[in-house]
Amino acid sequence: MVVKHVTIYSCEQSDAVLNRILEYLDQKSEKIIVKLIRAAKISMQKELSRYYGVSDYIVFIAPVATAVGTVSKLIRGDISDPEIVVCDVSGKFFVPLYHSIEGVQDIFWEDFAKTCDMTMVDTGRLDVSKYSVDKKLHVGIGCRKGTAFLAILEFVNKVFDELGEDIRSVSNVATIDIKQDEAGIVACARNLGANLICFTSEELNRVQGDFSDSEFVMNTVGVGNVCERAACLSSKYGNRLCVKQSQSGITISVYEDR
Repeated sequence: MVVKHVTIYSCEQSDAVLNRILEYLDQKSEKIIVKLIRAAKISMQKELSRYYGVSDYIVFIAPVATAVGTVSKLIRGDISDPEIVVCDVSGKFFVPLYHSIEGVQDIFWEDFAKTCDMTMVDTGRLDVSKYSVDKKLHVGIGCRKGTAFLAILEFVNKVFDELGEDIRSVSNVATIDIKQDEAGIVACARNLGANLICFTSEELNRVQGDFSDSEFVMNTVGVGNVCERAACLSSKYGNRLCVKQSQSGITISVYEDR
């Protein structure tokens, strides 16, 4: 069965429209997994970024300007982006704001507009060229087995906030090869729209530099430091933006292209 992930951002006084959307989704033959974000969230953009990469659709029940301001720093401009649509709070109008492939509009939402008796206003594909960034950063990650995806992503977001760097600039997520199937790291790379690069312990041990090694990590995976060495090697010995950061069994380091 096809599974679709829908993230809905609902502003105040929009419960009537929200209920129409939820009723429509409940009637679909596909399995729909819904994540609801309320406007009361302190940092709505940060909250939305947690689910952006795993969403097939993002629905705003809010002014178009709110939607554009929120997603402008999240859109990557490639096929990994979700469909983004906006419903006005009155429930009269429906705007397909962004399609990952230019000229393609999902019939899922054409059907929605008809079923929910909304007038679809096609404003054209959102131009994200002015929001584009250089993919120049490399995030090295180490973690305990079974670490949750959201725990890793939240820590990455925290580190990038402290660095003042744009998280869309991540080109590669790097780690050790025994973590290549670690679900949390795989999902994090996918969410960031980044490549997952894995190195053997031998390759990481050959990396030259000043790293914060751990005897426990050495005894566990065969190299004393995963995150810094992996990020350094992925960036081809680039500029280190942050040394190893640790939180709840997760380690992160960030390097910039040489």
